[in-house]
Order: sequence, then C-alpha cells, then structure tokens
Amino acid sequence: MEAALNLAKNFGLVRLAVISATLLAMTGGFFYFLSYVSKPELALLYSDLDLADANKIVSKIEGMGIDVEVRGGGSQVYVPVSKVGRLRMEMAEHGLPRGGSVGYEIFDRDEPLGTSGFIQNINHLRALEGELARTIGSLAQVNAARVHLVLPKRELFSRDKEEPSASIILRLNGTGRLSQAKVRAIQHIVAAAVPRLVPERVSIVDDQGNLLASVENNDEAATATSLEEMRLSYENRLTQSIVHLLEKYVGVGKVSAEVHTEMDMDRIVENSEIFSPDGQVVRSTQNIEEGQKESEGGKQAATVENQLPGGASPAGSNASQSNRNEQVVNYEISKTHKQYVKEIGGVKKVSVAVMVDGIYTKEGTNPPVYKARSKEEMDQLAKLVQTAVGFDEKRGDHVEVLNMQFSTTDIDGPLESAGFFLGLTKPEIVRIIEVLTVGLVGLLMLLLVFKPIITRILESVRIEPLPMREATDAVQALPASEQVSAISGPGSPQEEIQLKAPEAMSANTIEQVGKMVEEQTDEAVTIVRSWMAETA
Repeated sequence: MEAALNLAKNFGLVRLAVISATLLAMTGGFFYFLSYVSKPELALLYSDLDLADANKIVSKIEGMGIDVEVRGGGSQVYVPVSKVGRLRMEMAEHGLPRGGSVGYEIFDRDEPLGTSGFIQNINHLRALEGELARTIGSLAQVNAARVHLVLPKRELFSRDKEEPSASIILRLNGTGRLSQAKVRAIQHIVAAAVPRLVPERVSIVDDQGNLLASVENNDEAATATSLEEMRLSYENRLTQSIVHLLEKYVGVGKVSAEVHTEMDMDRIVENSEIFSPDGQVVRSTQNIEEGQKESEGGKQAATVENQLPGGASPAGSNASQSNRNEQVVNYEISKTHKQYVKEIGGVKKVSVAVMVDGIYTKEGTNPPVYKARSKEEMDQLAKLVQTAVGFDEKRGDHVEVLNMQFSTTDIDGPLESAGFFLGLTKPEIVRIIEVLTVGLVGLLMLLLVFKPIITRILESVRIEPLPMREATDAVQALPASEQVSAISGPGSPQEEIQLKAPEAMSANTIEQVGKMVEEQTDEAVTIVRSWMAETA
C-alpha cells in the first residue's frame, strides 16, 4: 500500500490523469472493436417505406427479439442477413408493408353506430384511390404511385354535369422515363375503374416533375412522340438484323452497326373521279306506241259482218287510220372513284454504318496477331447488309462497311464471378475489409499515440527505493571511511561516492559525481528535485 502511495506521489496528479485517460481510451477502443466484430452483419429488409409502415415493421421485429436498425430517415430497415427471408414472410403474413395506401380493407373495420353517409363516401374514395395506386405500383418500371380522384356529385335540378377527373404522381425506378404507350396504358387502367371517366381526363406526372399526360387535348405532342418512337424502333430493328446476320460469320462481339433513317411523317389522302366517254352504259329505255282509227258514213243495221274486224266497210262510209311509235334511250357515262391514302412512316432514306473486326491468328505462346480482311470478303459483307436493310439506290440510300481493329479489351470474354473471391460473397468481403480496417486503425493508435505517451511519462519519473532523506541519514550513520552510497543507472557501473559536505569532499569524489551527472542526467535531476522538495 505504501509503495502504491509513493508511486502515486512520484507520478503527480497530472501524469496520473493522463495515464488514466489513456487506459480508458484503450479499454474503450478494445471493447468497441470486440462489439464491432461480434455485431451481426445487417442487410436491407425494406426501403422507401412510409413512416407508418416503418414504425409497424420495427415494432414487430423488436417484439420478436431480433436486432433491427433504421436508416435513411426512417425509410430503410436493416436486419441480420440470416433473418431477411423469414422476416419478409412474417411481415407479409401481417400485410406489411402496405405502401402507405389504404385499399378496400378500410371497410373491414367495424364502423361505429351513427356513421354518416359523408364518411362512407370519403372512405369509398380513399379505398378506390388506394387500390388504383397499388395496381399502378405493380408495374415493373413504377416504384410507387399516388392517385387523386375528383368525383363530382350532380346537384339537384342542375342541367350542367361535371365530368370526373384524376391526377397521378409516379415514382419511377431509376432515371428513365415511361414510354408513351405505358402512359396511355395507365390512363386506360384508371379510366376503366372509375365511372364516366375518360382517359383524356387523367393527368400523370413523374417524381421529377415531368408532365407525362395532361387533361388538355394534346394530340399533336402525343403524335410526335409516337412518331419518334416508331423511327427509333425501326432503326433498332434494322441494327439488330445486321448484327445478328454478320455475327454468324465474323463471330459474336465483332460487329458494330448504326442505322439512321429519314422517314416521311406526312399523311396524304387523295380522292379522284375518272369519267370514260367511250364506256357508255344504258341507263333507261322508254318505248311509246300510239294508234288512231276514224270512220264516217250513214246508219246501217248492225250486223255481225259489220262488226267483224277487217270486215268490209259498208257502202257510202269514209274511214282513216294512223299509228306512232316512239323510243327514248338514256345512256350513263362510266365513272371511276378512287381514294388514295398514304400513311405516315414511309422510309425516305437509309444510312448504315457497319464496323467489322479483323482476323486474329495465334502462334504458340505469342499474343494473337491482327490481320485485316480481304476486299472481296468485305464486298460480300456489304452486299449482305444492303439486302438486310432493303437498299434502294434511287432514294439515295448509303451503306458503308469498314474493317477496323476493335479494342483489345476483352469485354465479351468470360467474366470472373463478380463479388466472389475464394468462395466469399461480396458482402462478406466488405465485412472482412471493414474489420481489418478497424483493427489496423486501433493498432496504429496503440503504437503511435498511446505507447509514446506512456513511455514518456514512465521515463520522466524514476522511483527511488527509499526516500532521499532516509538514504542520506543511513549513509551518514556509517563510519567516515564507509560513508559511501551507490548511485547507479541502468547499464552503468556502480560508483562509490562519499556523502559529505562539499568542502570536505576530495577532488576525486567531486570528479566522480560530475562524471555520474554527465552520464546519468535523468537520475541526477530526480535527486536534485527531491532535495529541493525536502528543503521546501
């Protein structure tokens, strides 16, 4: 106990505080390293969560006694890697996450007595919006959706009727944009689920603020977009045809092609009527026949002979007879009616650029040697490309096939298993690197910071076996011939020095003391400090 008090007294309060702080820091760093190493590896369970869903999920997981960590401002939940699959099934059993939207399950709750019709209508609107948001969010390119419906109620005795409308906000996966066809598909999905809603009254905006579809009649913009998509689709189809055709001969990955087309985007409708005067057709025919017969004479008895047709006229009579035939024929001139419609999308010009790699020959262990293809071979490849794209010299098509050496980087060769090394997965490798980094930092702190501090403190304090006053009294109690004291430092020989008054010391003793002070400066300084402390 006394030795410990002497030790504390020689060190001083400041040195003890520094040593204590250093030891606490080393202990804390050691325990932190152990906790970091023993901490289970965490993996992402859910991301982009609604705060309500995140709260429910974290509460469920903590109730199971499983470590859970929340990141990303509450939108990301991390759990141990080995628990991810089971926890996802557990959360799905509880209907989590719900994506922040409420569907028709809102009616599964028991409604209190006296619920008004207004509340029921609001719940129905919320359920319909939630179900539509879930349906749209199930699309591959859509991460989440929010739907707002406006269903106006027709007032009594009102002739005007407001049409329903809808607005949709989409959060997409990645930085791409939805094609016009997918935007129209979303409009039709919403319009088909809401009574009297037409697709043209559905407005769609993405999470970047881009207007994908508006309520206003913007057919021109939609048509322009579809025409551009049609041109790109045609160019991509030709490019794939060229690459697929040439790769069968030159090899996979040794063909690169680009196609540019100029298309006619004008829609032309022509109507024509052609009359042929040589081609006459009878339209109608009218025949008229008239007969008239007159006779004058005296009376005579009516006999059978007189009444017979063609009988002899009685004597003294005067008779006349006339006939008229008339025929009217109407002719129709032949007429031909033609309607010529030229649809958009006609190809006006095609420009094709194809680059083909050469031939590589390998001899022994030497690297492959590049060799250009012959002109005859390139001409044959050019003819194949012209046939594939429907080359037409009259409309100004241009096809260029060049033989050039590709980059030596083997990007199409067999790739090593990304993220795997020595049977370790990428997360495991990252975990090992993190542990090694923390251990290395701790070791550097121990060697470069803590060790020099402790070494300097220990070197600045030398502990004497007895207090200086007791040592001096013990020496002076000896005979004059034996009044010596051995003062030695580490690794130096003992020097016998007579402890007397300075004026009684011999020159040899003074010389020895001076030599000791020069060789053992730290010990001499410690002794002088002890004398000064005792005098004080």
